[in-house]
Amino acid sequence: MDNREYIIGIDIGSSSVVIAAGVRDDQSGEISILGVEVQEVEDCVKDGDITNYIELGNAIGKAKTALEGEIGRKINSAYIGLSGRSVYCVRYEDYVEISDKTGCVTDNELRELNARIEMVVPGGGDDIIERIPLRYTIDEHQHVKNPLGAFGRKLSATYLFVLVGKHQIDRVNRALHRAEIKACGLCVNPTLLPDLLLNDDEKEEGVAIVDIGSDLTDISVVREGKLWYFSSLPIGASSINNDLHEFLKISRKDIEQLKKRYGSALAAGVPDNTTVPVKTAGHAKKQILQRNIAEIAEERLKDIAGFVMRELKAAKFSTKLPCGIVLTGGSAYLSNIDQLFARELQMEVRFGRMLNGIDDESQQMISAFPQSVVVGLLLYGAKHNACE
Repeated sequence: MDNREYIIGIDIGSSSVVIAAGVRDDQSGEISILGVEVQEVEDCVKDGDITNYIELGNAIGKAKTALEGEIGRKINSAYIGLSGRSVYCVRYEDYVEISDKTGCVTDNELRELNARIEMVVPGGGDDIIERIPLRYTIDEHQHVKNPLGAFGRKLSATYLFVLVGKHQIDRVNRALHRAEIKACGLCVNPTLLPDLLLNDDEKEEGVAIVDIGSDLTDISVVREGKLWYFSSLPIGASSINNDLHEFLKISRKDIEQLKKRYGSALAAGVPDNTTVPVKTAGHAKKQILQRNIAEIAEERLKDIAGFVMRELKAAKFSTKLPCGIVLTGGSAYLSNIDQLFARELQMEVRFGRMLNGIDDESQQMISAFPQSVVVGLLLYGAKHNACE
């Protein structure tokens, strides 16, 4: 009998549902991934927002059934990953007076301050699903990671609140109920990526993860070892597909294959006279210039890079990222895409291909599934162990 504790993660994306199963090795602490299933979704998730819970529930149910067959056991619960317009973050600050006669910060101040943070209730009908401590401050000028034992008159704390719209939570629960799955916990995808993709030096010095998906691009900014900011932009690689569809008049199902085989993020590196065969929507064959594909891809990726830079500037991080940008996501595969982002953002860029916390065999398995968020859900599940 298999008595291992299984961890299940479900990433709800705009183009697909990805479900994975894993187990944690007690000695190494690493996750061994036992199976991954992908189910495409149509017209039920738009820009990360669930628009039809019945269709989504059916898609989750199909993916669950396939994974159950793969791992040989029934799935009852899972950690759920969300992104899109309904997820966002805000920073919150609060303080307490230091009561000790010597001005020393004790456990009493920390408990009182953390209790005040836990009592915060957001307006607007949204839920705080995570409260991340960023830093403590003594007397408004001395920043400390651990204030216990420090001296002053006032102890302040800065937290990052992770919020999800109540309407999205309700729709997720409806879809999961239809698929006969219980949510162990809801996670916001950009918060999962730092532990999965970054080393300790990058986390400490400052880095941004840019996760390019079909309809969304998620940004996660990490400094001083903590997630300081994230956002989910309503633009992704589907904008390239839409332009290619309009320009080339070929079927949408063939566009992704064409883009993967002949696409490039830098048109200047593609010869002017190289042609590639395509089949039109009417099934007639024709030759098109490969450079045209690259020019369309480059323009749309420049748009995405521009949105990323504007977001970093608005959050006041554009000049505070010594370790630059880490690219990841199911749509970050075009050749030279790292060079384009380095040019547009004027920062160092690398790919986040090696995933932390999973064994070597799982590294090979997950390489066929560019959506790394679902692995982050397994790591989160192993750490929090909230399922019954």
